[in-house]
Amino acid sequence: MVTFICGLFPAIRGTRSSLAGSLAQTSRSQVSGRNPVQWLLVGVQVALAVTLLAGAGLLLRSFQELGRVSRGFDSSHILTFQLSMNYGETGDLKKTSPVH
Repeated sequence: MVTFICGLFPAIRGTRSSLAGSLAQTSRSQVSGRNPVQWLLVGVQVALAVTLLAGAGLLLRSFQELGRVSRGFDSSHILTFQLSMNYGETGDLKKTSPVH
């Protein structure tokens, strides 16, 4: 969403002028001569990217720490099972069982 918003301004700006004029002007201008709004949008994107990366790192670290915490019960004598809910298995069951 942020990428779309930050990319919207240059896209709208690019549709206002002719392509040949924009290319000629861009080849002669320096990188520092950009519009201040573009610099603001780049700064916002970088700040959000760094924030998301830091948040992802903290989330991974939290999951690692949760693996080290005691569960609060003895897990050595636990019985588990798995149910399969495939349509093919239930389709045969419907054919054999009477419907009331």
